Amino acid sequence: FIGNSDNLQPVVSSVQQVGSVSIRTFDRQVQEDARRIVFDGSGKGIVNLTSPFPNDLRSYEEAGSALTMALQRNSEVPQSVSLALGCGDNCQSAIDIAPLLKNLPLNEWQQVSVDLQCFRQQGVELGQVFTPFSLQTSQPLTVSIAGLAIVSDSAAGATLSCQ
Repeated sequence: FIGNSDNLQPVVSSVQQVGSVSIRTFDRQVQEDARRIVFDGSGKGIVNLTSPFPNDLRSYEEAGSALTMALQRNSEVPQSVSLALGCGDNCQSAIDIAPLLKNLPLNEWQQVSVDLQCFRQQGVELGQVFTPFSLQTSQPLTVSIAGLAIVSDSAAGATLSCQ
């Protein structure tokens, strides 16, 4: 889904814009395996990967897992960029990743990972995750992502750790 908190729409095209956020597929390693996300700064923008049914991620937490992705910073980084997991209505855990993004080189792919414990410490219920990835900001930002996954036994080496 992309949009804002009042108007989230499913992504139904390889190029789509809703309000202040747009998303476009492009080729990184194979056809359309990456997404470029542009927040234009005209209001809060949200990009969510959401399921109508909850996923139980508790076994991933027990296995020392991290949310991982290949990430490319394509613009300057605003003061605040939230990476969140959602566990239903009024149940979300958000982490400000702006400092992490600012340390990435411009226009170069980097492997980035966030220990699931960071989200757990912020109150997410890992037994009922409807949204395993949400990126949000109100300011201009362009990033590209690919290979988004939750990887077991990777928390110890996570780019962002909260233990």
